[in-house]
Amino acid sequence: MSELVTLLQDLIGKSLQYEGASYRVIEVLPEAPALVLQSVINNTIQGNQFGDAQRRTPTTLTLPATVGPDKELHSGIRSLLSTAELQQLRTLLKQNP
Repeated sequence: MSELVTLLQDLIGKSLQYEGASYRVIEVLPEAPALVLQSVINNTIQGNQFGDAQRRTPTTLTLPATVGPDKELHSGIRSLLSTAELQQLRTLLKQNP
């Protein structure tokens, strides 16, 4: 799976539209594997340990690289890839179930 992580790391810094919002890939989590996305525009209010509004921070979410029993690439990740990159990742996933 390290080849998959290496290919996903090439996506760091790329922007995408996901669920109607603009995000940027900021990290790859190799254990999952998954991408960490950070909102480009929208900030949310982060509360402290008591629930009081503390500061504004970008929304961050984790996007799994694969979904479903067939280990198909997540649609958000597919939107970031060229046709050649997409084919390369699909081949890699078939080789390493």
